[in-house]
Amino acid sequence: MHRILFQSRTHQFRNCGHFICTHVLSLLISVLGHNPNVAAQVNGPASAANPPWLFQAGGSLTTTYTDNVLVADVSRESDLIGTATAVANLRGEGRRGSINATANLSFDSYAHKSNLNSERYNGLIASDVDIIEDMFRVRANAATQLQSTSDSGAQPASERSIGQNQAQVLTYLVNPELHTRVGDGFEIRANYNLSGTGYLSPPAGPNAAQASDTLTQVGVLTLTSGPSFTSLSWTLTGSIEKTKRLNTPANVQNTGSSDRRNAEAVIQYRMSQALALTATSGYDEINEPTLNQDTEDAYARVGFVWVPSSRTNINLEGGYRYRGPNFQADITYAPREWLQLRATFQESIETQQRLVARQLGGVVRDDLGNLVDPITGLNPNVTQVPFDISDQAFRRNSAQLSLSGVFGRNNYSLTGQYETRDVDETRSDQWSAQAALGRQLSPHLAADVSFQYAKVEPRTATLGQGQSETISGLANLEYQLGPTVYASLQYIYQQRQSTIVDNYENVVVLSLTRRF
Repeated sequence: MHRILFQSRTHQFRNCGHFICTHVLSLLISVLGHNPNVAAQVNGPASAANPPWLFQAGGSLTTTYTDNVLVADVSRESDLIGTATAVANLRGEGRRGSINATANLSFDSYAHKSNLNSERYNGLIASDVDIIEDMFRVRANAATQLQSTSDSGAQPASERSIGQNQAQVLTYLVNPELHTRVGDGFEIRANYNLSGTGYLSPPAGPNAAQASDTLTQVGVLTLTSGPSFTSLSWTLTGSIEKTKRLNTPANVQNTGSSDRRNAEAVIQYRMSQALALTATSGYDEINEPTLNQDTEDAYARVGFVWVPSSRTNINLEGGYRYRGPNFQADITYAPREWLQLRATFQESIETQQRLVARQLGGVVRDDLGNLVDPITGLNPNVTQVPFDISDQAFRRNSAQLSLSGVFGRNNYSLTGQYETRDVDETRSDQWSAQAALGRQLSPHLAADVSFQYAKVEPRTATLGQGQSETISGLANLEYQLGPTVYASLQYIYQQRQSTIVDNYENVVVLSLTRRF
């Protein structure tokens, strides 16, 4: 499994990522394995306190037809692609930790474009181990996926190599945390976060990412009020962050390192069981070489937290930060199984690599123990972020809304996102929306349809090459032939217009899957 997720590479960053991820994950599995209760779960009945370990392997054979194999504007060519895929999934939870891992290794064989024949892989691992109970924890996550590097470049409707505008994105993090309580007065948390993002060569064609690999180290010390503080509570935080750029492409300027320092104080006054007032103040020192703006300044926000029930949580704050107005919002409303709503708004200063690392650290487990995106509740793709992959730092405003639910044999999901990025008073905007509906038609037959829309405009030389607009739709039927055998038929349509491409594509996918 490690070879699938983290193939060894020749340069320093990739060898470093391979070494850290492999050895830390081995340590986590070793610690979990020495829990006698967990070991019993693997080989025998599980107890109620310790859910069973689940390991599932499988394979699939897929035939894909596309009427635009190279995603070209003119001289469109059709092709048949045969794909063999091996799949492995592991999920386990013990008294002192948990691990989720999934890995896919595929080989694509093109009937006409044999120069694109290649293997591709993707995977996601999230693990959390309590080394010293309630005192010292270690979290280690890693992910890799084939991604497009430019929003305005060619992008296939189905997952495959096209020989251009692609990179294999690898990201990982290791996060040990020490937690202790000093009487009833306060608690101390000290954690160190080592994360990395790298842009590897795709299965076919050159690495098109116009960005450096990065290695980031963050140290955070937090003091939080203890049980003796009831109505009035407080948190003091200090952090130091340093990012080093490695293996910068020849046509990209290496801007060296980035440094950030932050000190913050948060006070919360509880007016009632459901309502608390909040006040946040702090100081930022941000050194991003690609951002020609002075962001070193003090900041302050005020707001409230309202939790009228276990199903509703509203957290709003507004004030001044980054030398301008600054707002934060997080709203959750889930009164029924058929209505789950989540809305967020954030303002920050970011880079593409920093966003990828944050997304990797933000994956959560749902009620069934599966890894999901915390906003949408869908399968996470932590290596994908909007706009082009670059080294440019930017001011980011992001609003996300998700509405999902399950009713009877039906499930649905509606998500929307609006994001703006500002660099030296130039601005780019991105809108995206997705709607999905699934239904279990019979005990053995399931169907789902989805629609996606994304638009980026206007673009600047610092953030990308031009505007783009994408519309796509998908329809899928899956039939269970036996206890572990499934067949599926899928149709995908995609139309893209940008300053570089203007094309469309029809794809039909027939797949046979066996799970062991």
